[in-house]
Amino acid sequence: MSIPIEWSIGEDVKTVFSNHMLIQADRDEVYLSFFDMPPPIVFQNEGVEAIKEIPKVTARCVARIAISASRFPSFAKVIQRRLEIDTNATDPREEQ
Repeated sequence: MSIPIEWSIGEDVKTVFSNHMLIQADRDEVYLSFFDMPPPIVFQNEGVEAIKEIPKVTARCVARIAISASRFPSFAKVIQRRLEIDTNATDPREEQ
């Protein structure tokens, strides 16, 4: 027997930008940590030397998700399928 799922994203759920991701695993869970790491501000007239003097950049964790290790393979397959769909899809802008 199957019961339909009504997917609901509440108003309190925020969409955040991430340009880096870290995956960590232990025996029972897989942790996906999403980070935003904006590039440092360096003006053109400062040159390469200014970049060399930057001691570090900070990657700020914007979301962290834990998935059971037993469910992670199916989760990864869904992501892979989505990637394949997007890779093979024709950009509607190119059809014009």
